[in-house]
Amino acid sequence: MAALTRAGAARAQRQVKAAYLYQFAGFVEWPEGSFARSDSALGGMINFVVADQKLRVEVALKPLASARLRISARTLSAAYNVRGAP
Repeated sequence: MAALTRAGAARAQRQVKAAYLYQFAGFVEWPEGSFARSDSALGGMINFVVADQKLRVEVALKPLASARLRISARTLSAAYNVRGAP
């Protein structure tokens, strides 16, 4: 029974991460040519962490700046941690 509970929790966490990434994309300016290919990864730009038993997000500014991406101040204010000035 505990294995089923863990599996359900892991599935729920993946769903929350996917939903957050989907919403995250709407708060970023994506200039033409930001990525080398259309299937390029976001890399270390954002990271999920569990804090206070909640799934939270960290944002790394240097990789965002390198990719010429701009993230909204509102999204940054909601982040658990914002690392590095561009």
